Amino acid sequence: MTKIYNKYLVIKRADIDNYLNYEEIHKLYDLVDIIDNQRNKFNKSRNQYFVINQDEPYANIVHELIELFN
Repeated sequence: MTKIYNKYLVIKRADIDNYLNYEEIHKLYDLVDIIDNQRNKFNKSRNQYFVINQDEPYANIVHELIELFN
């Protein structure tokens, strides 16, 4: 099995709503917009991902399946 890298930052939307105030939420989304705009300048699209919680018992199986097709 290949090494799993911590390449992405994933934040659960419910955590944003539950733990940030109105101003913090807007700051966060402003920062995301800045990143998105910069990516657009380099013709990079906004990718969409499937997210697997590594604590789940099936996580290693999913990772192995992904590796099979890489």
